[in-house]
Amino acid sequence: MMVRRTAADAQQTRRGLLGAALEVFSDCGFAAARVEDIAARAGVTRGAFYHHFRDKAELYDAILRDEAQRALDPVVAELSGDAAPLERLRRFLLSFGRAVEGDARLRMILELLLFGDTGAPERTKQLTGQGFRAWSEVFVALLREAHDRGELRAGLGPEAAAAATLTVAVGFTTAVLRAPGVYPAGTSADGLFDLLLDGIAQ
Repeated sequence: MMVRRTAADAQQTRRGLLGAALEVFSDCGFAAARVEDIAARAGVTRGAFYHHFRDKAELYDAILRDEAQRALDPVVAELSGDAAPLERLRRFLLSFGRAVEGDARLRMILELLLFGDTGAPERTKQLTGQGFRAWSEVFVALLREAHDRGELRAGLGPEAAAAATLTVAVGFTTAVLRAPGVYPAGTSADGLFDLLLDGIAQ
């Protein structure tokens, strides 16, 4: 029982550091963030910080990789199942849009991923590029399935449909993060993504 409790405490400390670091990085950027500030916000010592992370670059990397995945796992789950490909894509996009609009923590993560300051380590820039490529591959595979089932608009290939999907998703996210209120009153993520799907569907 003691071992389990210790492991649970360690995991709780790590999660606390990730949450505190996300707030500190969001407040002042990677370059200005200090280990002391992150540890203090998490309510732990510098020693506890270095027990879990080699330095703030490794912690920043973990936020972009692990925390982004944790936040988006429920959204990604919408791509699975037995529904038709375009219906799965629709569920994913609507879930993603609602998450971006409703989850402040996810917005902080996406802000770092898309607009990380120039002091961010090169590794995190690579992670952002890898993320775009990974999503593109997911969309291409799903839309190739839709194409083979005759669900895509005539003359539209899965690669072009995937590029349009990624572009709209990133553009929507950018607008929410950097231009709140840019959409007319009454406009929702649901309506925007439905317009996209209407444009690529047969």
